[in-house]
Amino acid sequence: MMTAASSRNETGDQTGLVSEAFRISHAMARYRRRYKAWSGSAYRLTKATLIGALAAFVYWV
Repeated sequence: MMTAASSRNETGDQTGLVSEAFRISHAMARYRRRYKAWSGSAYRLTKATLIGALAAFVYWV
């Protein structure tokens, strides 16, 4: 029933906010996976550093 009600996007149609957010999230995930495959220890160090920086920012702001 739902496939009969849906239509394909045409060229020039606006994409929704959720679609754009998923596209950006997917692109970021590809880079994250490539970085993690390149060096798992560097990935974990970077992740811990970013989480710590975010926690410090939230604490002081």
